[in-house]
Amino acid sequence: MEPEFLRVDIKDHVATVMLDRPPVNAVNGQAMEEIRETFPAIGADRRVRAVVFGSACERAFCGGVDLKGRAASEEPSGSAPPPPTDPGARTRSAFWAVLDCPVPVIAAVNGPALGAGLGLV
Repeated sequence: MEPEFLRVDIKDHVATVMLDRPPVNAVNGQAMEEIRETFPAIGADRRVRAVVFGSACERAFCGGVDLKGRAASEEPSGSAPPPPTDPGARTRSAFWAVLDCPVPVIAAVNGPALGAGLGLV
């Protein structure tokens, strides 16, 4: 499936992965999942020798976790699912996907990298 919040382009053996979630690239669960799936796939692509990970937004590389989106996704009290046993697992797996990519990953940081953005860098 095509990622919604990542733009991926491969040219001359370099994959360019741009985080694209305006206005400040605040990441949500879907964006973290896309990162977790994209980097291993790029690493397995024999055409790719390096990855440049950057931002399509001018204001920030990554403004951290999308707190507004998190609040909007909460269920009314009484009907909420039980809390996950490890709420940071998705975020950590995205960070590890970048770190464990079998080809070199270069962070093209064009602005602030806050919270989760710093972890991605």
